[in-house]
Order: sequence, then C-alpha cells, then structure tokens
Amino acid sequence: RAAASVAGAALAVAAVAFVVPALDLGGRAKPATFATQGPQVSSTYALDPAAPWAYRGSAAAKADLAAVQSAWAARHPGSTLTPLFGQVYEPAATAELAFVATGGGDGPRYGFVHVRTAAAPSFVYDEPLASGTAALPFALEGDEGRARLVVVAAPGVTRFEYAAGGVTYAPMTALAPGVAIAAQQGTPWAAALRVTAPDGTVLLQGDAPDQGAGSQNVPANVLTSWPTRGTVADGPDQKALLTSFAKAFGRTPGKAVYRALYTGTSGGVRYTVGQAWFSGETKAYDVSYATGGTQGPAFFLGRATAGAPAVLAFVLSDLPGSTSELLVVVPQPRTGEISYAGDATVAFAAVPGWAARGVALIDRDPKANSDRLQVLDGNGNLSAPTYQGPVGALLCGYSSCG
Repeated sequence: RAAASVAGAALAVAAVAFVVPALDLGGRAKPATFATQGPQVSSTYALDPAAPWAYRGSAAAKADLAAVQSAWAARHPGSTLTPLFGQVYEPAATAELAFVATGGGDGPRYGFVHVRTAAAPSFVYDEPLASGTAALPFALEGDEGRARLVVVAAPGVTRFEYAAGGVTYAPMTALAPGVAIAAQQGTPWAAALRVTAPDGTVLLQGDAPDQGAGSQNVPANVLTSWPTRGTVADGPDQKALLTSFAKAFGRTPGKAVYRALYTGTSGGVRYTVGQAWFSGETKAYDVSYATGGTQGPAFFLGRATAGAPAVLAFVLSDLPGSTSELLVVVPQPRTGEISYAGDATVAFAAVPGWAARGVALIDRDPKANSDRLQVLDGNGNLSAPTYQGPVGALLCGYSSCG
C-alpha cells in the first residue's frame, strides 16, 4: 500500500516568528518567517486544565454527569472531564455541557457533549487544548434550522462580539458569567468572533467556527482509528502550528484544526506530527511542527493523507549537538515489527524499543539517499509486509517527494 508521510526540520525557538514551508525539490522545508499578530493572552484569563474555571449554568444539566464521565473514559482511558458550563437546551429538551479534561495519554482536551439520554451522550466536540487558550467557541445545532454559536471563557469575561459578515461586530447575548451565545447568520464561512477581557486584552479574534466543525464531522481521510501517542502537553505550541498551516494556504487560522498522532522530545527539541485541515472541508494534510533546534521553529506541510497509509514518517534535523537526523516513523495500529536498513546494501535490522512507544525513532545519516524501511503486519508476515521500500518515498512534501 502507498504510505503517506510528513517530513519536518526541527529548528530553534524565535520569540515572534513561525515558519511556512517553501519546498525544494527534495521535499524539505525552507523556512520563511512571518510575525505573530495581536497581543499575547494573559494568564489571568487562560484556561488552566489543572485548575479549571468555575462551573456556570444549570445544575440540572449535570444530572447525568456520571454517565458522561463513563462515556468519556471509554473514549480516553484514564482521562477525567470537568464541566465548565451547562444548560438544558429547551427547543430539543437536551442537557448539554462544555468541559475540559485531563489525565490519560492524550493530554488536556476540551469538548462539548449533548445528553439526550444518560445511556448515549453525544460528544459534538472532542479536541486537544492548546496552552494559553482563553475562549472555547462551539458551533452547535439551533432551532428553526439556524446554528448557534456558544462561547465559554473565564467567569470575569463580559465582552463577546460576533460579526456575521466578518466586518461589523455586535454584542453576543450573555448566558452566564463568561458565557455568551449568538445565532449564526449570513454566510457561515465569512463570520468572525472576538472575545475581549475587561483589561482590554483580546483573548480571541478570528473566524467563527462553522456548525459541524467539531471532531464528529471531519474529512474522510482523518485517521480517527489511530491513537494519539506520546504526551501532547510536552509538545510545541499547537496554535503556532495552526497559524503556520493556515498561512501556507493564505487563510486565517480560525477554522484550522489539528489532531496530533505523535508528540515527542529529543535533545531539547519539542515536536509533533499529525494531520491538519480546515473545518467543513474534505481533505486533511500531513503536517509536523518543531521548536528548540538550532535554526528556529519549523513547520512542514505534507500532502493530503492517503486513504489507508501504512505509516507516517518525518525527519527531525538540526538537533543540538548531534550529527544525525532523527527519523520518526508512526505506524498504523496493530503493526508488527519495524526494521530499518541504512542503505541499499545492508540487511534490515529491527528497531529496538518502538513497540513500547508505538513509534519508531531511528538515527539517520543526513546524507542518506538509499535507506529503506520495512513494516510488518501484526502477524509478522514477511511475505506481505505492510510497507517495504525506500525511506525517501515516505518523505513527501506538499509539492514533491524525497
């Protein structure tokens, strides 16, 4: 089977610069920088998953909290959710909760759940929580065929504004302290949202999400059956990744979504590899982002993910104090042995320790051009490996491979 992949170069942190790839013929990223926009979020208003905002809203909405927690733990073993806001939405007589979650192997997450019956909570949103997040916007079903936008922020935030056409902002309606609602109007893709703290800090400004932008409505090529490996909280800033992804397509990041497949650290470099897409659209792309190396942060944009890839792979280069690259191979679930050959003249050798991590980490010669990878299926079938071929074929950028 054809394997889709990403290739990323790990570069050192710069204070206000992210990178967008300008690809060479080898498919590697040539960093081009642009400045961040807007003020930094004050820690006063950012959501700390270890000490969440106080619950606001209806006590009745939490009546089936035990069932919601049980359903959540089945999705994310070891994770516990904490409600932030709840109400009984009268048109549908549905209890609903916005929440934050911690624990387990997926890192901090946030989401929104409908509880029509205790036996079947429906998670409309289930997303990674980026560090510094200070407002959680949700596009939800509304009455009379109109979607509604619900935004949850810290209890002291009072200024929520919505612009149906993306230009003229109007106040949203308060539901509870730090929670507001607006009926989505006009053309959804043009709508904008702005949340401002009492001290004037702009906590969030950009595209308003579309209804269905949550994780229950994703492109068909998103690898939803692949687990998130590593510890998401140890990785680089996902907001920077989403900003870089949007800039690569000439877009704003409000509708950009990222799902990490693996997050790791190496020699002080923090990196993540996964898929990114724009809500409401049909393709997800292989991406990676890294900070902490020798030449600045690096974002890599790969191709649209193949329908059933055997592995995703990318290269971490510019590691401080190292003369090697790090080849990161993320296999599909239930993979068998992973082996590597440094060039075409040597035999495959099993990669030690990969099964415990779920990811193969391989020291690679930066000049390698004939190295090979072999991935067996869960039965160890040597006659029909899941992937056997050159590493270079896996390192495909948006416009070229190699």
